[in-house]
Amino acid sequence: MRTSKTTPCTNAGRLLSCLIFCLFFNIFIIDSVLAQCVTDGFEGPSINPCWTVVQTCGTATLSTEQSHSGLQSLKLVQTCVSGFACGVIQTLPTLKKGKVTVWLYDANPSGADASAGLLVLNFSPFDGFALGTEDWGGGFYYAFHYEGSIPCTITPRHTIPRTLGWHKLEIDVGSSSAELYIDDVLAGSCTGDFGFDRIQLSLNGSMYSPLPTYYFDDFSMEILETAAIPTLSEWGLIIFSLLLLGTIVWYLRRRRMAPAALGIFLMVFALSFYFSSTL
Repeated sequence: MRTSKTTPCTNAGRLLSCLIFCLFFNIFIIDSVLAQCVTDGFEGPSINPCWTVVQTCGTATLSTEQSHSGLQSLKLVQTCVSGFACGVIQTLPTLKKGKVTVWLYDANPSGADASAGLLVLNFSPFDGFALGTEDWGGGFYYAFHYEGSIPCTITPRHTIPRTLGWHKLEIDVGSSSAELYIDDVLAGSCTGDFGFDRIQLSLNGSMYSPLPTYYFDDFSMEILETAAIPTLSEWGLIIFSLLLLGTIVWYLRRRRMAPAALGIFLMVFALSFYFSSTL
């Protein structure tokens, strides 16, 4: 029977091939603009777990009473006199830029019953934007900037009159500015390097009676972010370092190394050192 003989150089070549594959698998990232989109039509049997439900002085449930599309929407009902009544919150792992859109059903356009709307925030340090119904004076929608690390005053704040029915709320945070739209009409804008890591659909309480009810539907988040320069991820660096260590031990045990394999090994080691130093 004929058997094949595996030489140290053959094994070394396999190990080096594996090392090179792992290196480029972890660090080869195209420097481009990546787009992600998260949507929620509130059509499930319960509120999507990506949202944290807050019911301080009200309820947040799914309902078939109103819908912009599909059969259901998110229903927010205030149940007592308070500041923040109820809502849903989505927290992002890092600061983002992009466009956030939701549809709001305005059931009482002539009343000053509550402030219901969309908030896009940088939670720490606190900064961000709000768009929705006025709870003072009534009759208009408002666009607002929570002034934090970047001074900016949106003027005029309330020139778009409220009407019965569904309305599109959109906050677009770009590379150097933010724009707020109601039904595709510009309600306000700010110049600055803004970002957000928290999104709220909320009902802020009424001091009047009857207590209000609002509906949200067809949430959409389109995030634009520039990819980082090519670098090793934390786990990629750990795995790659272990492979390098294993290769060194293997060579030391056999003390046989082809010149070409040695050159490749030194090149891979130098590249790993360079990219790990950029973390």
